[in-house]
Amino acid sequence: MLAATGRSPVTGDLSLETAGVRTDERGFVRVDDRLATDAARTWAAGDVAGSPQFTHMSLDDYRILKATIAGGDLRTSALIPWNRFTDPGLARVGLTEQQARVAGHDVRVARLLVAAVPRARTLRDTRRP
Repeated sequence: MLAATGRSPVTGDLSLETAGVRTDERGFVRVDDRLATDAARTWAAGDVAGSPQFTHMSLDDYRILKATIAGGDLRTSALIPWNRFTDPGLARVGLTEQQARVAGHDVRVARLLVAAVPRARTLRDTRRP
């Protein structure tokens, strides 16, 4: 069994304060919900910004930065997907359909083709589960 007990950002030797970029007490770059730092026209993404260390979160960071640079207003989500890397993979985010209905929410079910999932394309396996 391999257990990771945590990782630390390696920002101490970057002289970020010279550029006006502040870090928190653990060394992560401080960002807002658009991944902007305290310095003008400077963003941070991924592990250094304290994003959860998952491939799908890095993709989310990329989408936010791409939209921001293009003049959009995409913001980070507090929802972190739950997934199990099995074959086929299982994943969900937020409430289940049943939990949402019990909570009284109007529910609209949407489906996504496996071919639209970056990991499936990377693995060249877009079979329907």
